[in-house]
Amino acid sequence: MAASFALSVVLMRTDRSASAFFMSPPRVWEFLIGGLVALPGAPVLGDTRTQLGVRAIALVMMVIPILSLRAGPGFPGVNALLPCIGAALYIWSGIGVPTKPRPWYSYRHVARFFGQISYSLYLWHWPLFTFARFAKASLVLDAADRIALFAVTVAISALSWWFIERPFRGRILVPSRRAAFALAGASSVVLSVAGVIGVLSSGASSETDQAAVRLDAYNSYDYGPIYRAGSCFDLPATSTRVVCGSSPARPMCCCGATALPRTTIMGSPPVSIRSV
Repeated sequence: MAASFALSVVLMRTDRSASAFFMSPPRVWEFLIGGLVALPGAPVLGDTRTQLGVRAIALVMMVIPILSLRAGPGFPGVNALLPCIGAALYIWSGIGVPTKPRPWYSYRHVARFFGQISYSLYLWHWPLFTFARFAKASLVLDAADRIALFAVTVAISALSWWFIERPFRGRILVPSRRAAFALAGASSVVLSVAGVIGVLSSGASSETDQAAVRLDAYNSYDYGPIYRAGSCFDLPATSTRVVCGSSPARPMCCCGATALPRTTIMGSPPVSIRSV
């Protein structure tokens, strides 16, 4: 567990957050933290007040990342410690606590439902949202798209949990470990063949691909000749200069130190004035 966490931190600090996020070795420690509470001999909290206190601390630890983390390459690594430890503490605080009968409208039933389908949600949400995004020319999902996709994801995840996950856990579909490995191998072969067929049959580029190629051409566009990169504007020292523009205006420069006080700059920070 320590080696997995160390690998995650190293990858994050060397600007390889994608590897830290998508590779299994730097994420194993997150699963192992939750597994610690299931080890035989793990202590059980017998006092009700202690259980409630640990549960409150766990909730705070899980809420802090929700409110503080922002989009970007900041996860996992050290930022994954709070939610993972908080989740493990929350599970630990409920071990040995008898389940009380509650009315059907209790919020705990809703929490339990999403807890049961959480792994299916994790597996299904990514492909559904990704393919839906690429199906749109703008590559952007609006609020209505996200709400609809969330509802579809919950529905598919519930069906997946009921018809696939539950039978596996109850050993209905796979009564033995050998049968489980055989089914996993057969599924891998089927998925691999389907992937190869999909790649071979997708020779024609889509409208989105063509738009991406056109936009990528601007990355190598040479603005230098248009804005006389490397040369100065030979203007009288007493004239007033106005420089307007954004990034493409960066190569522009004005000559003469005496002219700088009479220069007006309009545009974004990349616009610069240089005295020669």
